[in-house]
Amino acid sequence: MEQDIKNLQHELDRAKEDLIPNCSSDHVIAGNFPAKTPFDTSKTERIGINLAENKEIRGLEGVLRDTRRRYESLREIRAMLEKDEMQFVWLRYDKEKSHDQVIVALEEIGACMSRATYFRFRQQVINKIARYIGVLGT
Repeated sequence: MEQDIKNLQHELDRAKEDLIPNCSSDHVIAGNFPAKTPFDTSKTERIGINLAENKEIRGLEGVLRDTRRRYESLREIRAMLEKDEMQFVWLRYDKEKSHDQVIVALEEIGACMSRATYFRFRQQVINKIARYIGVLGT
């Protein structure tokens, strides 16, 4: 998920850059200029409005916000997992090991279990995480 967050942030930054015109100066000239209409805005303000109202940017910001929230939730739940549960999650989902490899590794840390017990354990861990992040009701 960390890489997903970085990629989303990069895509969002690129989309924002596409909406901001290239300028030779970073200053904004401030002054007491009469407005032509009550809704007249400066060029800088129009750029800001375009950024705020752009559907692509709003969509990317929403996806990025949701991804960060899920990442934080998963980080918090990992801190609450038991040693064997954490080992299971790390091996199966972070390292993408096969079920057989995970069973052997769990046996090495003293969590001896049959194949059937392993799959019940797996379901319990997944349900525990899902309940914590609000995907599964209690």
